[in-house]
Amino acid sequence: MSLAGANFTDPHDDENTFEYPQLFGQLSTPLIIIKQPQGGFFGLSARQTEVRPARFFLQPGPDSYRAELIYEQAGWERRKRVQSCQWRIGAAATYEAIAKPHFDQLAQAYRIPAYATRPDMPAWARDTKLVVALHGAHWTGFIFNDYAKQLTILRWIATQIEPKNVLVFLPGWDGRYYWNYPLYQTDPRMGGDQGFRQLIDEGHKLGFHFSAMFGTNSANRKLPEFKKFADAATQHVDGDNWDLNWVDWDNDRHGDGWMPVMNVGVASWRNYLRNRIDKVLTNYHLDSYFMDIAGLWENNPKADMYEGTRRLVADLAQRHPGVLPIAEMHYDALMSAFPLTQVPRYPLYPAGFYSYVDSYNHLSTPAPGSGSTGVHEYGFSKTRTVAVSQRPIPTITFADDTFDKYREQVAQAIEAAKARKVE
Repeated sequence: MSLAGANFTDPHDDENTFEYPQLFGQLSTPLIIIKQPQGGFFGLSARQTEVRPARFFLQPGPDSYRAELIYEQAGWERRKRVQSCQWRIGAAATYEAIAKPHFDQLAQAYRIPAYATRPDMPAWARDTKLVVALHGAHWTGFIFNDYAKQLTILRWIATQIEPKNVLVFLPGWDGRYYWNYPLYQTDPRMGGDQGFRQLIDEGHKLGFHFSAMFGTNSANRKLPEFKKFADAATQHVDGDNWDLNWVDWDNDRHGDGWMPVMNVGVASWRNYLRNRIDKVLTNYHLDSYFMDIAGLWENNPKADMYEGTRRLVADLAQRHPGVLPIAEMHYDALMSAFPLTQVPRYPLYPAGFYSYVDSYNHLSTPAPGSGSTGVHEYGFSKTRTVAVSQRPIPTITFADDTFDKYREQVAQAIEAAKARKVE
């Protein structure tokens, strides 16, 4: 079976339940396609017009599956009558014959513009050949690259590639990564306001474009500001609290639960977040902003996370026309709001993705040399080379030793990015 346009896997005799929208690798669109042993394909598709939970339970039999298709009404609604979305099921000779109607319908339902003409993708962004992720401060406070070093790196990069073709992405720009969410202030230890302003101003003079990182749904409940939007902390539809506790920041081999998941559909949180992003964009004249974990959606009893995200982006577009919004790990409907995203989707049907949006590699892409993932929780991993044939825009990440020790590998990756051809 293929989940949401992903490559085929064989679950063997296991029963499985798959849910949309699901952040962690299940269904970023409510589509499952089964390859039949006798040839051809069989599709299961939820034809939604609103973002709602859709679950697929599959129980294998001798030569087929027993399927349960489950729709869940909005958690913030208390109706006595539930109207399911429509479902499309049935066989087809080709994969595309199932996938194309699914993606055509969702593009119409969520009014997703065609990438070639969408107005929220600025001209400079369409010419991007390389993303450079300059890691700042880790959750622990360890600084990979302060503002002055980031500027030194950019001055060297400008000798390797035209800066106008480079997007500079700044994870951990605001001091302790995640711990400082959602203050979004420059870090005195990294160079403070003056150092950050110099980084952006001098980088702009060279021709670079900049994007800073913000958390769509992350807030440290230990900060005094938390009381301003505490009502936006998320519960599951049955009322149990949901914490962002799947990350081990302090390396004690146990997830840390001091940060609740926040619902951007709730006005107190959305307005606070909008005002913080607005202030940073205004003060430093950034070209873009990045919404961390934008693809998280939960059927919360308070408000719709999709509508909240869409409204946040629309409000910022009104205040800052031409500034590019970028998402992480989107689900299908978010293509209506974000023309650029980390983590590409739907490899078996790329038209369902690249017809509407573009992508670049994730900030956890291991840095050349040591393979550090920088501020991200993955630690160390195998370095991946930039391929001239890759579809996502290449990303080169800079950890603490990348520029000083592995500049030659970086230069080689930049040359590959310059040579990349996209059909």
